[in-house]
Amino acid sequence: MKTKNYESRSFLYASIFILGILIFFLILFSMRKSIRTYKVINSIVVKSNLVELLVTDKDLKTIYNNKYLYINKKKTIISLENINKKVLKRNSHYYHSVLLKVKLNSKVKENDTIKLLFFNGKITVFKMIKVIWKGV
Repeated sequence: MKTKNYESRSFLYASIFILGILIFFLILFSMRKSIRTYKVINSIVVKSNLVELLVTDKDLKTIYNNKYLYINKKKTIISLENINKKVLKRNSHYYHSVLLKVKLNSKVKENDTIKLLFFNGKITVFKMIKVIWKGV
């Protein structure tokens, strides 16, 4: 069966229109959807339910802004016990020693290292793709 010239073009125009609508909704979705980001900080257990961190100014600000943290996928409440500022200077950055009171698992002993996850903020999918695209 032989098709006319206008019949094949209408299918092409319809498929381009549908593709354009899909791209529009994909961009709209990526601008509205946000993903939570976390800052991972390693710590050392000093005593039971007491951990010590060595952090920069930016990480210290993150700790101040959080009331909770995640240890092994469990949300726990934190309280600041002690902060010693400017304990170490390396590469023109000052590091601060922070003692946190955290409810720990009974299996954790002194001098063990633990990864602590602090909420860092939300980022949209569009911004995340933009950062990946730039290669920063």
